[in-house]
This record gives sequence, structure tokens and C-alpha cells, in this order.
Amino acid sequence: MTKNKLKELVLVSLTFGMVACSEEFIFDAHNDPFVRVGISTGAIQCQYEGNNIAVSKAYLTGQGISVEAAFCGYTLTNYPAVCGAGTSDIHVFEINRDELAEAENLGFVAVSSYENGWKKTTCPND
Repeated sequence: MTKNKLKELVLVSLTFGMVACSEEFIFDAHNDPFVRVGISTGAIQCQYEGNNIAVSKAYLTGQGISVEAAFCGYTLTNYPAVCGAGTSDIHVFEINRDELAEAENLGFVAVSSYENGWKKTTCPND
């Protein structure tokens, strides 16, 4: 096996390995009955800590959308560190895939659409 073929094989193997182990890739597969949606907490630097997760969840449940799980997190998009600017803090909810359009009408977005991804974190006061 030539050196270039070996490099190519290793690169392809690593790529498939990373994709296969990605929680978001597996979770948001189109055949999964659930999808994760996110919404900003509304936090403003130096001024407001944002809504707690119960408030964001109530937006969904108030419209009859079932929430299977809830998480706090942040997008991997950078925000300027300046008082009055927004933050990357989000609330993420696992909902039935067939309720995605209704959640989007409420301002939620599928977390798989976050350009730079997102990370789960501990909710404040947990």
C-alpha cells in the first residue's frame, strides 16, 4: 500500500469515526422520532441573566408541544464581550419531530442548524 493510499484510508476512517460518534448527528438523524430545538435565553451581558429554563419550556408546552428532555447550553458562536450585548446561552428541548414546524413558529430552531454547533452545560441553580 502506498503512503498516499494509507493516508487517504486513515483520513476516511477518522472522518467516519467522528461522524458516527457525534451525539448530534445520531440524535438528529431524520429517522429519529425526536429532534432537539433551541432558543436564546435572552441574556444580556452585565444586565440580565436571561429566562430560566422553565420559562422557555412553557413557550412549548403552552402550545401543546410535548417536551421529552430539557438542557441548558450555549452556541459555539462568538459574541463581543461588551455590556449590553447578547450571549450564546440557549435552552435546548427534545421534542417530537412532527412538532418541529410549530416550535419554529414560536422562535425555536433545530440545534442541528447552528452553524458552529452547540454544547450542553449545567443550568444555573441546578
